[in-house]
Amino acid sequence: TLVPLEHSESGLASAIESLGTVSAGDAVLIPTLRSQPPLTIDESVPALGSVLESRMRALGATVDRMGACALVTPVSTTTDTPEVRLLCSGDVDAVCIGSPEE
Repeated sequence: TLVPLEHSESGLASAIESLGTVSAGDAVLIPTLRSQPPLTIDESVPALGSVLESRMRALGATVDRMGACALVTPVSTTTDTPEVRLLCSGDVDAVCIGSPEE
């Protein structure tokens, strides 16, 4: 478990960088809300996840975003989804989880 001193994207990126666990060639997966727009309305404010994404790319990692959660009532209890299969495949080196409410 990694809890950054600063509760922000930048704080999470700094904590990951200080551990030295992400390097060139690693795959980093950033889960996002499925309904999250890719851009913010105010172009002067970075989109959620963009700070973390750019800092992981600067370390040489390949970064992918995945709509991993949504604020909806479940209609199925299946765990056979593309997201679960990807996480179980062993092809993901790191998973970053955060919330804009934190």
